[in-house]
Amino acid sequence: MIHRSASPHAGRHFAAWALGSAAALFAVSASLAAGKFERVIDVPAALHVPEDHVMVFAAIVMDGVQTYRCTPEHKYVLLGPTAMLRGRKGQYATHYFGPSWQFQDGSVIVGKVVAKEPRANTIDQLLLQVSQHSGPDGLLSQVDFVQRLATVGGMAPSQCDPTRSPVLAVPYSAIYQFWAPKT
Repeated sequence: MIHRSASPHAGRHFAAWALGSAAALFAVSASLAAGKFERVIDVPAALHVPEDHVMVFAAIVMDGVQTYRCTPEHKYVLLGPTAMLRGRKGQYATHYFGPSWQFQDGSVIVGKVVAKEPRANTIDQLLLQVSQHSGPDGLLSQVDFVQRLATVGGMAPSQCDPTRSPVLAVPYSAIYQFWAPKT
């Protein structure tokens, strides 16, 4: 049985965050055309992509969880994410264990974490390098870096009871940015 984590104030905090994140995503999309992206979201230096890359897609997590398994040592270990991502123009992608992403055109990427930036009381911000492409030629076919930014939630409790909560799904949200080499 999978348990879904929630606090008494989770809905109120998530709604406030979602409104702010939607505004941030709108600002990100508008700023892309103006070439001012770095000024909209503070991207830590460790998570910057190479200068010879361009962002091809930015999306917010509309519904996502980080799934954990409780070990016999009473500690949660990450199994992986499951999330629906939505872009400003209505595009969508799914994000799942791997970590993998599949865009609406069927193109798929798998990433490997190359840098982390911790944030207080939430999952880390990440820079991932794509290690595998599959599916048809599509939007993600040329992507070779993914950033996970502006993370909220997704952290498992520090201890667990494997008999009561063997698997736990913790809601989270973030902004994902997908980068490909300039052509």
